Amino acid sequence: MQVLNETSDSLNKFRMSLFIFIGLVFFGYIFRTLAPFNFEFTLVVAGLISGYVLWKTRPVKIDRAILTWFLVLFLYWFTTLIASIYHAPLEGRALSVLNVVNSVILFAIILLALIKLKPGVDFFWGLIGVASISVLVLMIMEVNATGWAEVLNGQRFGREYSHPVKLGVYANTFFIVLLGSLPWAYRKNVSFFIAWVVMIIALLLSVIFIQTRTAWIGWPEAIIGWGAYYLYLLKSVDNKNWKLKFMAIASFLVLIIVLVSQSSVTNVVEKRIGAIFDNIETYTSRETFNTSVGARLLSYEAALVGIKENPWMGIGENLFMEFQKQKSSELAQQIFDTQFSGFTFTQIHNQFLMSWLTKGVFALISVVLIFVFLISYFVVGLKHSRAEDKAIWVAGLVFSVAAFMSFMPETPLQKSDTATHFFLMATLLLAFTNLTKINNQKVEKG
Repeated sequence: MQVLNETSDSLNKFRMSLFIFIGLVFFGYIFRTLAPFNFEFTLVVAGLISGYVLWKTRPVKIDRAILTWFLVLFLYWFTTLIASIYHAPLEGRALSVLNVVNSVILFAIILLALIKLKPGVDFFWGLIGVASISVLVLMIMEVNATGWAEVLNGQRFGREYSHPVKLGVYANTFFIVLLGSLPWAYRKNVSFFIAWVVMIIALLLSVIFIQTRTAWIGWPEAIIGWGAYYLYLLKSVDNKNWKLKFMAIASFLVLIIVLVSQSSVTNVVEKRIGAIFDNIETYTSRETFNTSVGARLLSYEAALVGIKENPWMGIGENLFMEFQKQKSSELAQQIFDTQFSGFTFTQIHNQFLMSWLTKGVFALISVVLIFVFLISYFVVGLKHSRAEDKAIWVAGLVFSVAAFMSFMPETPLQKSDTATHFFLMATLLLAFTNLTKINNQKVEKG
C-alpha cells in the first residue's frame, strides 16, 4: 500500500475535500427542507473520505482522551442498540432513532482523519464561518417571509422553512463559539476583521429576534467564559501587540453593548423571559397547563410516571406516542380537573428524561457521560494549554456547557439534523484542541 506523505499535495487535497463536505453537511442540515441534496448522504461521503485517509496514512498513537471519547460514544451506541432490540420489533421510531445513533461511527472516523490530516486553525474557524453564513441566509429568508416590521415589533419568525428552536440553537452555537475568534480574525486584515465582527453581531441579533429561549440559556456561560478569556488576553498580550489587544476587547464590548442597548432587543428578551415565570406560576397554582412551559412540565410529570414503572429498560421508542397521549390525558384530569385528549408531541422536551423513559437508565447514563467527558476534557485541557491555543479550548468548554443546558428543554439526539449539529461541533472542537495538544508536546520535546 502506498502511504501518503504528510507534506504531499495529496493531503492538502484531502484537507480541502473534507472542508468542502463538512461545510456541505453544515449547509445541508441547516437548509434541510430546501437543500437539493441529503445531508446524511453528504456526511457518509465525508466519512468515506476520512476512512480513505486513515487507510492511506501511517498509523499514529491516539491520545488517551480521544480513546476515552470513543468509549463514551460506544456506550451511547450500545445502550441504544440493546434497548431497541429489547423493545422489538425494530421499526418506526425505534429504527429512526437507532439510525441517528449509528452516525456516531462516522463522526469518530472524521475525528481521527482530522487528527491525521492536521489542518490549521483556519480550517476550524473557516468552517464555523461557513455554517454561520448559511444560518444567516436562512434567517434572512425567514424574516422576509414574516415581514421585517413585524419581527422588529416582536413577532416570532422561523416557521416558513425551518423551526425557530432549531434555527435559534444553530445560530447561538456559532455565535458563542465565534466570540473567541476575534484575535484570529484581526490577524488576517482589518477589512476581514470588520466583516467578521459584523457577522457575529448579525448572529447575536438573529438569536435574540427569533426568540428561542433554549438558545438564550447558553449566554451566561458564554459571557463568563469569554469574559475570563479576554481578561486573560488583556493581561498576557505584549505591549507591542496593543492593537490586537484593543481590537479584540473593543469588539467583545461592542457585542455586549448591542445586546443591552437596543430597545427592540430588550423588549423581546423581557417578554420571553417574563413569560417563563408567568407560565410556571399558572402551572404551580394549578390554573392551567396550556402554556409553553406548562406543557413541558406536564409532559415531565408523565415521563416520571413511566420511568418509575420501567426504570431499567424504559418503555421503548415505538410506545412513546401512545404512552404520552394516555398519561398526559390522565394527569390533566387528576391535577387540573380538565378533560384533555393528551399530547401528541414527538418528544418531551428533555433529552435526559426522554432517553431514560424510552431506553432505560443505562441509556440515560451514557448521555450524561457524554457531557461528563466533554466538560472535564475541556476544563483540564484549558488549564494546560498555551496562551495562543486557549481560545479553541474555551470554545469547547462554552459549547459543552451550553449544549448540556439545551438538552434540558429539548431532545437534540432524537432527530438526525439536531444530532448532527451536536456531534459535528463536538468532533471539530475535539479534533482541533487535540491538535493543539500534539503541537504543544512537540514544542516541549524541542
